[in-house]
Amino acid sequence: MRRRTILFASAWVAFAAGASASSLDFFENSRGARGVTADFPPGNVQIADVDFDADSAQGGGLLFGASEIRIRPTGNVAFTAFTCQLPACNGDYEFAPGTASEGGQVLVTDSDGSAKHGVYDLGTITFDAPQAPGTMLVECSYTGADFVERSCSPFVLVSLPEPARAAAWFAGAALLAGLRARRRSS
Repeated sequence: MRRRTILFASAWVAFAAGASASSLDFFENSRGARGVTADFPPGNVQIADVDFDADSAQGGGLLFGASEIRIRPTGNVAFTAFTCQLPACNGDYEFAPGTASEGGQVLVTDSDGSAKHGVYDLGTITFDAPQAPGTMLVECSYTGADFVERSCSPFVLVSLPEPARAAAWFAGAALLAGLRARRRSS
């Protein structure tokens, strides 16, 4: 049993290390975390608080801010509003409401000429998602502190999981709780 645990832990660490090697970390701050997709239930007038960590960029920071940050809805997600919260956000963004088929997107060009380090609030996206499934997909390009222009790996920022997926998570949690209780009684 111990050997299986060690193999599982080793595989998990290898997977986590590969997942954290993305070029720039974006995350939803109210329901998600760094490297974790935020799960939202279906519903109208929901708000995603989008942040990014400039220090996670390859090269150790952003030289001139992000050249371009694009967030697109997929599935049943429809953007209804965007509020830019970057310090130098003086209309350096385009917002198109709607679903993916209607051309809905947020496109931010950070024209701040100073280097960026640390966590920044990109802004809030108000969206409707009357039913699952659906996601918000983030893509970007930036110049790192090492003067190299890079493109971000696409990342699913927000997800509306299908009910079957949520049921599987609950079943898995119940199974683990049962195994743990059995282990304690032995």
